[in-house]
Amino acid sequence: MNDIARPFGRGPELAEVLRLLTSDEVPAVFVAAAPGMGVTTLLRRLFGALSATRPVLSLHGTPALTLVNYGVLAVLRGMDSMGALSLNPAPALKVLRAHFRAQRQALGGDADGPPPVVVIDEADSLDPASSDLFASLVMEGDITLVASYDARRPLAGPLSELWGMGLAEEVGLEPFDRARTSDYAREALGAPLLPGLEWKLWQDSGGSPMLLHLLLSEARRNGGIALRRDVWVATAKEPWSGEGLHAIVEERLASLSLQSHHALNAVALGGTLRQEILQTRFGADAVQTLLDEGFIRFEDGDPERLRMTNPVYGEVVRSLIPHSLSRAILEDLETLEGDVDVPLVMLQRTRWLIDSGMPVPPEQLLRAATLACKHFDPDLAGRFLSAVPATTHEAWAEAVRARLDFNEGAYRRVRERLAAPWLLADREAQLRVSLLEAATTIAAGLPSSGISGQARRLRALAATGITDDGGADCRAALLRRAEVLEALAANQQGHLAELGRLIGSLLETTENDDSPHALIDRTLALSLDAERLTVLGDSEAALRRAGQAFALRHDESLDVFFLPETVIVTALMVSLAAGSPQAALELVALTRIDATGAAMAFGGGTSLITGAILGLQGEYAASLEPLLAGLENLKINDPQRLRGFFVAQAYMAAAKTGRVELARELRESYEPGCTFYYGQVMANLLMARGDAELDPDGPGTAAMVETAETMARAGFLGLAAPAWSMLLGLGHPGARERLEGLIPGLTGPWAEAMARFLEAAQVPDAQQILEAGRSLDVRGHTALARSLYRTAADTAQRNGDGVTAHQARQALSTVGDAVGDGAGTDAQGLPKLTGREKEIARLARDGHSDETIASLLHLSVRTVGGHLSRAYRKLGVSSRRQLADVFKD
Repeated sequence: MNDIARPFGRGPELAEVLRLLTSDEVPAVFVAAAPGMGVTTLLRRLFGALSATRPVLSLHGTPALTLVNYGVLAVLRGMDSMGALSLNPAPALKVLRAHFRAQRQALGGDADGPPPVVVIDEADSLDPASSDLFASLVMEGDITLVASYDARRPLAGPLSELWGMGLAEEVGLEPFDRARTSDYAREALGAPLLPGLEWKLWQDSGGSPMLLHLLLSEARRNGGIALRRDVWVATAKEPWSGEGLHAIVEERLASLSLQSHHALNAVALGGTLRQEILQTRFGADAVQTLLDEGFIRFEDGDPERLRMTNPVYGEVVRSLIPHSLSRAILEDLETLEGDVDVPLVMLQRTRWLIDSGMPVPPEQLLRAATLACKHFDPDLAGRFLSAVPATTHEAWAEAVRARLDFNEGAYRRVRERLAAPWLLADREAQLRVSLLEAATTIAAGLPSSGISGQARRLRALAATGITDDGGADCRAALLRRAEVLEALAANQQGHLAELGRLIGSLLETTENDDSPHALIDRTLALSLDAERLTVLGDSEAALRRAGQAFALRHDESLDVFFLPETVIVTALMVSLAAGSPQAALELVALTRIDATGAAMAFGGGTSLITGAILGLQGEYAASLEPLLAGLENLKINDPQRLRGFFVAQAYMAAAKTGRVELARELRESYEPGCTFYYGQVMANLLMARGDAELDPDGPGTAAMVETAETMARAGFLGLAAPAWSMLLGLGHPGARERLEGLIPGLTGPWAEAMARFLEAAQVPDAQQILEAGRSLDVRGHTALARSLYRTAADTAQRNGDGVTAHQARQALSTVGDAVGDGAGTDAQGLPKLTGREKEIARLARDGHSDETIASLLHLSVRTVGGHLSRAYRKLGVSSRRQLADVFKD
């Protein structure tokens, strides 16, 4: 069965309408909503909720009856056509009263009950006579009114006068935010969406309940989504096409003027257009109508450019434009603006130029094909390539084909294409494909010596037969790119001294060079330096470098290597290593990594980052769901070779939470290797930590110690410190001392938090330990805070400080126990007592002696003393007075 549920989704708004009606605050409630926001369903639910206790009349305004007096009442028995055409309200009042009287009798005949409720959908389509009648009845207290209207324009007519008289309140139906979209999808499908897919659904639907249901139904019916490990993931780049929207869009388009319609077509085809251009060409009123109707909106961060509000709507509008008309519009756009530098704009315009039979320059076709590759749209890239003349730009076309193979994970085919002798001899082509070739070597898990050999080949190519000035620029670019490849190889091998030298040279030679290839080289150098600094332990400098790399902008249509995926993933790794999870989440949100081609290059996206952050905070049980969901996507495509790193994260979490079978399954699926040296070493450490959890006497601990010592000897403090931190968690002797020696050489949030943790853990005062824990907690270092809370509770208990012990346990309850389930405490954060312990503790708290308690409960005094002693120990107290301070129940 591919049917999905249809959630209501408007529970809070319905509750607010009911509250307003039952509290007698006002006799009228207006519900403002744009089309598709679920107002009709809300009013239907409202009718059902009220009709069991009071008379309710449900009506629906319609434009067809706006000229018919009392036309909206034609559905009621007794409303003859002559009465409806009259301005005399008497016939309409007579019919209304008869209707309400019959309903009261059916409900039991309580004449003194609350006034009837009239529920009107689309009240802005009422005829004036009906509007005046209902407004008068509200003013006289004869009815209570609930009326919906289109939020895109103000309500007019007699009903609007209720506002000025203070007789009405309004409830607005806004588009769902991401959280409500997530709840809606979970209820519709019975399981959550992968966070990246959830973000795309929210963006494509615009938060409209109608579109949410339509898109989810289509994706479920067409197999665009699939259930993997109890999480819905996309099986295609576009899980829904919006086919079912055609009728809806056509209906909405019917209300537009001709000029508005033409302006909408221009935006749909053009991608983004300047407001000034649209207003000049189609008129300010036509453009304002599209804004008011919600068809278009201003581009994020650019108040001068307009785009389609909803991407799926844009696809439908484009499909409805005849090719002859689209050709004319595109020619017009080229004349008016000629702006095809925005990537998505270039893709859309180039596609529609081809569809319209218009000529497209080969360079534009190849740039568009390159972009289509990076957006993981092989069909569109293939269409662009097929339109390129066979003998034109052969090297560029072959490079695009290689990128298409790379996207499919066909790394052998990529290597075969790029090894063609004619391509190896083409200097410009080598600049275009060299980074893709290196990325293929890494993705295929081949030795980094292949990248070093590639660098030597570029140096040799640069040394041959170049005599003109342009050739000199090409030689310099080839030599610089060779340095980039050598830096990539050094990073893979962990040769950080050589890496630092190469990065310094690259940053110097690219400092004042804004050429496309120089910008790419500089960005990669900054990203590599961010990882190098992370490994060395200077997280503050690493974060700055990652930010600098992220800030650089490139023409993504020139090089088939997808630079953003490397920059983004490096920045995420650096943020997590620095102990700055919030920075990682903000980066994911900023780049919208799950809604672009990067979603395939880093397939787990937000899900994996969320899981990693939960693991860092010690919430191991909670981390497993997002980690496992994200790993399913990495099975599809993992060119960054991140799967091993996140499998190791999940393996350790499964081991920590006692999920032995899952841990064994993950152990068997683990394959070492990662694009990043930091990721390689950390994955090995996490696997060893998981081994140690499952078998404390096994080789896991020894492997961690060996790695920690090796990293420390190499000066890689950013890897040695986490290793000793893991060993400290296992209670390894000497781990604290080694960690205390390393921390002063580190920078960044994690290092600062660890220094505070190590200092506080040695303090004899429980209150100081508790305050240090709170300080770490508010900074997001939950795992360290949790450990200090436990230390504070234990210290306070040993010192007989029941109040501080209670406060520490309350703080501990807010962060859960070691695996995040809070199994050892009750709702108040107190350790759980047995029924007998609780009974005896309550009597002792109330002042009864052991002898009295024994007599009351028919127990021996010794038994009472034993139970009370265990309760004291659990609660961290040593006297009845302290018991009264912490045991309130």
